Amino acid sequence: GGAICGKCDTPKMCLVPADCLSGSCINNKCADPTSCKALKQSNPAAGSGVYTLDPDGAGPKPPFQAFCEMQFDGGGWTLALKADGAKANFFYDNAIWLNASTFQPQFPALDHNEAKLETWNSIAFTELLVGLEQPIAGPGALNLKYVKLGIAKATLFALFSPNTYVASAIGRNA
Repeated sequence: GGAICGKCDTPKMCLVPADCLSGSCINNKCADPTSCKALKQSNPAAGSGVYTLDPDGAGPKPPFQAFCEMQFDGGGWTLALKADGAKANFFYDNAIWLNASTFQPQFPALDHNEAKLETWNSIAFTELLVGLEQPIAGPGALNLKYVKLGIAKATLFALFSPNTYVASAIGRNA
């Protein structure tokens, strides 16, 4: 009989995404996916969780951790921001909305810890998914209600740039 090998790290050779720790096999090499959407496309069986993403591949920006929602509406959603309206960090007029700084990037998971992740600066999108907790349950699992916005931008940083207005068609009830 033969031995069973463990999953390979980047940039080892692979045949299928399941061969890789990252869950992403690109051109027969294990690699960090460029986004959650790219991971879902290359590995439809990937589950929701925190993954290492590298949007610019071999470019100058280092890989970072982000939560990927892989079940809702076909999956492939990349978490960028978690805000608690009862805290002052993300008040409407705070500079955090208009700068490229991250906030508590050590909390990339989908949980109650506020965070502004590198995703804010690095992931292009054609749809924006907004999740609001309803009812607010406190510690433990989140109970999110989602609303999709048909907005496309190079990054969320670009969306929130000064003097930028982007209309949505969801209306107040949504």
